[in-house]
Amino acid sequence: MDEDSFQYFTCIGPIKTGTTWLYNYLSKCATAHLPTIKEIRWFNQNFREQAGLSTSFEVGIARAQALQDRKGSERARIRLEEVQERDRMKTDEDYRNFFTKRYSKGDVAGDISPGYATLALEDMQRIKTTFPNAKVIFIMRNPVDHVWSRVYHKFFKSGEPSPHERMVLELEQGDPHHASDFRAMYNKVFDVFDQDSVKLMFTEDIFSPKQDKTIADLLAFLGVEKVRDFEEDFSNSRSKSDKMSDSMRDYAAQIYAEQYMWAQQTFSYLPEKWRKEIKRLDI
Repeated sequence: MDEDSFQYFTCIGPIKTGTTWLYNYLSKCATAHLPTIKEIRWFNQNFREQAGLSTSFEVGIARAQALQDRKGSERARIRLEEVQERDRMKTDEDYRNFFTKRYSKGDVAGDISPGYATLALEDMQRIKTTFPNAKVIFIMRNPVDHVWSRVYHKFFKSGEPSPHERMVLELEQGDPHHASDFRAMYNKVFDVFDQDSVKLMFTEDIFSPKQDKTIADLLAFLGVEKVRDFEEDFSNSRSKSDKMSDSMRDYAAQIYAEQYMWAQQTFSYLPEKWRKEIKRLDI
């Protein structure tokens, strides 16, 4: 089956930008298809290996097998099949085949893996090479809110050090994995993909009164139909976090000042939270 026989899409949006909500929403679309595996994590596998992170799906296979044994449903069978196939992936061709064997002309199918947000340029190019017709959803979030959300997520999972201590450490290290460097992500995305292939979204617009229009624009871009009666709140898709202190916000905004200057110069529209940080910096 030819790789262009269906519409492939992926998402360039780091953790804590709303990717879980987006996955759940698009999974409910009758005309959109996503694997039962929330994160396939194929194109960032090299990074995970170099960072000493696990690339095995053995745990996922065990859980899928247990679910299949317990429920025996069609979805459980599909999940077990998909996670086993993901664990066997060795090449980009294997990844391509994962989709082309399942979807045909007129289908819209994709992969929402937050790790793709920090791909090296050559790995970003692999997406384009593997699926020349790829469409990209690119999600940006106010950097100060984003780094605080990431830090608090780590604290929420580990319990130490305190969120503020971890925040200071993260900022002093200069965001070592560039997880909140949206300017770098933007440059890589548009170095590889043409503008018509990319839909830029702001997290703040997805979870605001602008949600209906934001999602309608996204669905038109992908060519899929709207979900009716989808009521999952953003707050149900994330861990709760305490309010950041004003002094910490001032410090963080200074660290990301260049990003705010770039955003102000690049975009004719920015959400209110971005504009507040810019006003705070007086730039």
